[in-house]
Amino acid sequence: SGPVPVELDGSHVVKFDKRFDVGVGSKARELLMDALESESREDSDVYFTLWAIDKDVPDLRTGAASRVEIGAAFANLEEMLSAGRDLENASLPILSVAKGREREKIGSVRLTVLALDAMRAIELAIRRHGTIRAAKVAERDEGKTRRTEREKDERLQARLG
Repeated sequence: SGPVPVELDGSHVVKFDKRFDVGVGSKARELLMDALESESREDSDVYFTLWAIDKDVPDLRTGAASRVEIGAAFANLEEMLSAGRDLENASLPILSVAKGREREKIGSVRLTVLALDAMRAIELAIRRHGTIRAAKVAERDEGKTRRTEREKDERLQARLG
């Protein structure tokens, strides 16, 4: 694909937008509940990984140029929930991938993570059901019911034409 254009300040703009369905009964919502339930704060980290392509080292499975992880940045969902705000246009350090030694800052990434509303809704569901386990069970059942109703509506719409 060739060299990547770089700005005068050494930066490169990458536009990337990824959204997840975190509605009741969704797998993503259940994973967010798992993150809140965990004793390890790291389980609430959202990672952003910086990769490079190494044309000189082929991937053993495909023979194509291999990907090499250069570094990673992360945002913590529990911190966002505690602070009561999303990360908007925040600058986060990219830390090197250093096996067996302290990771060092090799750059930064500016990004937005909008998760506060979802985390608050999950917190509310947990309070309403008493425990995370009870909230998961209730929401899994509710999600199945909603999917069944939606499928029935879709079949009816298809018949009606």
